[in-house]
Amino acid sequence: MLALVTSNPRFYHEAVAELDSLGESFLSLSPGDTVPPNVDVVITSEGERERIESPCVVSALSAQAAVREALLRRSGLVKKYDFVSIGIDPGKNIGIAAIGNRRLLFQDLLNAPEDVWRVVKDLMLRFESPRVVVRIGSAGGVYRDRIIAGIQANLGCEIEIVSEEKTTGPRAESRRLGVSKDVLSARRIALKKGRPLREKITVSTTPGEIRNMQRESRKKSRHLTVSKELAEAVVKGEITLEEAIRRQAKREAS
Repeated sequence: MLALVTSNPRFYHEAVAELDSLGESFLSLSPGDTVPPNVDVVITSEGERERIESPCVVSALSAQAAVREALLRRSGLVKKYDFVSIGIDPGKNIGIAAIGNRRLLFQDLLNAPEDVWRVVKDLMLRFESPRVVVRIGSAGGVYRDRIIAGIQANLGCEIEIVSEEKTTGPRAESRRLGVSKDVLSARRIALKKGRPLREKITVSTTPGEIRNMQRESRKKSRHLTVSKELAEAVVKGEITLEEAIRRQAKREAS
């Protein structure tokens, strides 16, 4: 039996939607309620984990990830692994997948490079192993560099750069498996040995990336093109595109 224990409305609704989509029944409780002895796994948010007394409590950055881990725990999938590899397909949409002892443990699609190191940290805590390697695809330009810079600044784990040759499968395969092509690529990257990264990565941009961001600003605003300076700040992750458009509009209005 699964129990959903939370007072966080957003987490609750997202977890319920995920459980319903999987056809899973569950018990709904509030923090402080007594968890019945027939509950195998408790699902809760990161901020509420310490308030719950139960032998098996899972939490994650997203409700969907917490539900998936709860199902893995209930199925008897072990938490300790000889070796865990975390594959990352960098780009505007970021695929991430964790493989432990050749078994798929986790997969997700992220939107912001700066979120990746937090998810990696969460995976390292959830799936204990004497060796964890983060394998990142060689493409992705500044998105890849932002991901690596975040991991290097916040985590002390091995990083390998993996050639993305033969890691991108046909769209038909991703549709058949019910996952995005970016997540499928991340799974392949996790299984492919790469070049150990020993140098420190600094985030830099190319003229092409700046021009692409300026085009994005025109599409989003429908009439404004942000300056090269603002476009570069967006590409580096220093400000959002929305903020860049606001600043450009303010400049042009003054």
